[in-house]
Amino acid sequence: MKRLPDNTADFPKLIKNNCVYVDKTKQLYHLLTGSGENFFLSRPRRFGKTLLISTLEQIFLGNRELFQGLWISQSDYSWPKHPVLRISLVEMDMSTPERFERDLLQKLERIAQNLDISLASAATPAACLSTLIEALSSQSSVVLLIDEYDAPMLAHIDRPHIAEAMRAILKSFYGVIKALDCHLRFVFLTGVTKFNKTSIFSGINNLEDLTLSEQAATLLGIEPEELRLYFSEHIQAVAHKHRCSLEKLYLTLQEWYNGYRFSPYSEKKVYNPCSVLKALNRGQFEDYWSQTGTPSFLVKLIQEKSYPILDLENLVLSSEDLGAFDVEQIQLPTLLFQTGYLTIRNYDSESALYQLAFPNQEVTQSMIRVLAPMLTRQDSFAPWQQLASRLNCAGAGLRSKSQEHC
Repeated sequence: MKRLPDNTADFPKLIKNNCVYVDKTKQLYHLLTGSGENFFLSRPRRFGKTLLISTLEQIFLGNRELFQGLWISQSDYSWPKHPVLRISLVEMDMSTPERFERDLLQKLERIAQNLDISLASAATPAACLSTLIEALSSQSSVVLLIDEYDAPMLAHIDRPHIAEAMRAILKSFYGVIKALDCHLRFVFLTGVTKFNKTSIFSGINNLEDLTLSEQAATLLGIEPEELRLYFSEHIQAVAHKHRCSLEKLYLTLQEWYNGYRFSPYSEKKVYNPCSVLKALNRGQFEDYWSQTGTPSFLVKLIQEKSYPILDLENLVLSSEDLGAFDVEQIQLPTLLFQTGYLTIRNYDSESALYQLAFPNQEVTQSMIRVLAPMLTRQDSFAPWQQLASRLNCAGAGLRSKSQEHC
C-alpha cells in the first residue's frame, strides 16, 4: 500500500517515497501542448498549488523517469528540456516591504550563484529577474514558475498601506516579464487571490486566467472517481477501524470534504486534498483545513465593514464580483470565494450570475469558529445568533448523518 503524502508538496520526493499521487498529467499534457504559453491559476490555500508547480518543473526539466506509470509517460509528449526558474514568494520574509524586497533580491542572487550567472549590474529584483532569464535563454527558452504570487499583499490585506507598498514592489518585479517574452517558453503563476494593478494581467503577453475555466475545473483537488481509484486501500483501512461499510465511509468523506466547484462551465466538484489526506492518515473526520491557519484578517474585515453576515448563506454575484479586487476596496464575498470559504453552487448562464454557498461540513465548522468570538458583541447579538444557529443546524445534520454512516 502506497504511503499518504501528508504535507508533501515536492513531486520528486513524493514519487521516490512511494506516496500516492493523483495523476493529473493528462490535463497538464493538454496544457503544455495547447496554444497557450502564459497562465495564471487562483485556488485556495492547501489545495496543491505548490505540488502542481513542482510537477511542471520536473516535466520541463525532462525528468521522464519520475513519471513512469503516469499518463504523460505513455503519451506522445517529446520531453524537451528547458531551463526552469522557479520562485515561491511565500518563502520570503514578508514582515515589512523592505525586508521582503531584500529577501527576494537575495533569493534571486542565490539562484544566479548556483547557476554561475553574474548579477553584478542588477540592483533590483526586477533587474535580477531580467538578467537571469536572458542568461538562461542562451541554453533554451526559459520556463518561469511563480508560486503564491500574491503572498506579500495577502499577508497585509488588513493593513492597506503596507499591502500597497508590497504591490508597488511586485508591480515592478512582474512588469519586466512582458519584455522578456521572446526568451520564455512557458509562464505559470499561482495565487489565492486576483489583485488588480500588479502588472500581471496587463503586463504579461496573452496571459490566460484558468481560475474559472472548464479546463482547470479539476486540475487541483480530488475528484470522486480519483478518491476511489487512488485511495481505496486507505479507505478500507479506515472503514475497518470504524466498523462501517465502504459506501457509508465514502458518503461521510463527501459530506465533510467534497463540494468545491471552481468553474461555471463544469458541474464537477472536488475534495479538499489536504483534508482528505489528514482524515485518512488519522482515521478521524475533523476540520483540518482551518487548523492549518484560518486567516485572521477575515474576522477583522467582517467586524470593520459590518458586513451582513446572514447574506453569506446564499450569495448571488456577477463574474466581475468574483474576479479581481483592489486592496483599498476589498469585497468580502469575493475574498471568501477566492480563499475557499464559499464555492459555486449554481450558475445562470443567461444572467451570468453565480450562486455561492459553503462547500461542506468542514467549512461550515470553520465558519462557526471564525464567527463565534463575535457572538459576544451585544450590539449585534441577535443576527450573529441566527447565523450560528443556522450553521450549527447544518453542521448537526451532517454530523448526525456521519454518525449514522459510521
